[in-house]
Amino acid sequence: MKRFAAVLFCAVVLLSLFGCAKESRYNESPDLSKKVVGSSNMMATRIPLKSVAEMADLSDIIVTGTVISDSQVIQFNSSGNDESAAAAAEKGINVYLPATVATVKITKVINGDFSDETVQVFQLGEPHTADMQTKLENGDSVLLMLSKFDNGYYQTVDLENSIFYIDEGDRLTSMGKELMCARYDGRPVSLLLEDLAAANCVAKSAVTEWKEK
Repeated sequence: MKRFAAVLFCAVVLLSLFGCAKESRYNESPDLSKKVVGSSNMMATRIPLKSVAEMADLSDIIVTGTVISDSQVIQFNSSGNDESAAAAAEKGINVYLPATVATVKITKVINGDFSDETVQVFQLGEPHTADMQTKLENGDSVLLMLSKFDNGYYQTVDLENSIFYIDEGDRLTSMGKELMCARYDGRPVSLLLEDLAAANCVAKSAVTEWKEK
């Protein structure tokens, strides 16, 4: 009887440990198969970032919001200024690239100094395509890590990696495929905020405010 009880106890312990292992804080095996990351095809030098904390640290603002307009097209001068563009044109080189500006209605400013009701987010490429960058689309509910850009626009600090979709249950899905972001897929927004607060990238009050919203 004692031997049976000991075996039963060990089985319970092992099952408990196995259950705990399954309930990981993060998504260690996110499904990347349906993610479309347009920037991966760009012929450009990209300095990889190592963590969401590093992305947050480079951000001017971190916000949540809903995309309310997704089709404003502008021509972006990739040379940096009109003089360089003119010089390139004389050589038959077109330095202007199509870009999309999406308007996002802010629901919460998590970090940074921002008081406008909307923010305009700059992305390279034509609207509704993954050309150069996967685009924000009308109706998307998102968390964005943004830095200031030209003409009052903002851009994501690490292309698709700095965009997280938010579902109706306040769970995240990263637009990017990098594990540092995709590990939050299916996890609550509060988990990401807790990690950013622990890294001193956002105030601890941001976590509390989010949970109480």
